Amino acid sequence: VLVDYVAVGAMRTVLPYYVKHLGASGAAVGALETLYGVGQIAGAVALGWLSDARGRKAVLLLSFAGAAAGYSVASAAVALGSVPF
Repeated sequence: VLVDYVAVGAMRTVLPYYVKHLGASGAAVGALETLYGVGQIAGAVALGWLSDARGRKAVLLLSFAGAAAGYSVASAAVALGSVPF
């Protein structure tokens, strides 16, 4: 959980600078932050419902696997140079 909070905190700190580096406006940064919040709400509702239906352990394992896959893709993007950091 700590790794997740650190990664999300780092992403949300760097995102505005990266988006502006790509030439987007401040409105685009706001839209991305809004989409992130909407995704958090939708994910919490969906995973809560799924947890009630299938059990907490299965949903936690699914969440951890999804987070691991996302962090793997992000680190591969940095390693391959598609993200200029």
